[in-house]
Amino acid sequence: LVPSKFVENILKSERIKNTLVMPSGIDYDFFSKPRRGKDVLNKYGIEKPFALFVGRVAKEKRIEDFINAAQIIQNKYDELMFVIAGKGPALEEYKKMVEMKGLEKKVIFTGFVPDAHLPILYQNAELFVFPSHFDTQALTVLEAMAGGCPVLVYAKGAPAEFIGKGGQCFDTIPDMAEKMLKMIEQRKEFSDEARKEARKFDIKERVKDLCALYERVISNKRSF
Repeated sequence: LVPSKFVENILKSERIKNTLVMPSGIDYDFFSKPRRGKDVLNKYGIEKPFALFVGRVAKEKRIEDFINAAQIIQNKYDELMFVIAGKGPALEEYKKMVEMKGLEKKVIFTGFVPDAHLPILYQNAELFVFPSHFDTQALTVLEAMAGGCPVLVYAKGAPAEFIGKGGQCFDTIPDMAEKMLKMIEQRKEFSDEARKEARKFDIKERVKDLCALYERVISNKRSF
């Protein structure tokens, strides 16, 4: 079982052919339930409007692309903040990068964020940006969509398979910056579609599909 066609293609390139795409699910109700969040946003020093990244702060996530896009955007949309939520081995390196670019007043590093705070971040962000080329599915993308947050993901990555009309894909850093600005203008339209797409990956439905698969496998084995 593999979580995406992205992974399936990697395995096929290694001559592993007996694969089946079975994406993981999210707790849709948890992330979609409306929540009051002013106190949480204040806790992290976040002011609206803001673009959001949530995940492990590591080099494979390519967070530098998000920071470089912030540098482009600041001259076009001065009010927009950029929030990087999470912790990881590259945290200090990215903080230094932000300082070198003079973006200290624009980029917020929250550090570790407890699960209870994540829906509030997703629901209040203008959009969620996921620059990673590496992830095999990226559940945070689906979580953000469940919260009604439009998503922008790398065009050739696994998350591009799941966003439907709930977001867009980018190729380059300038393309990322341009689409971020356009998506913010159309947030309501993208938000509604994001919720629809994310509902397809509700953990309850994914478990049903997985159990049905197991039943088919067991049934076939018994027939031999």
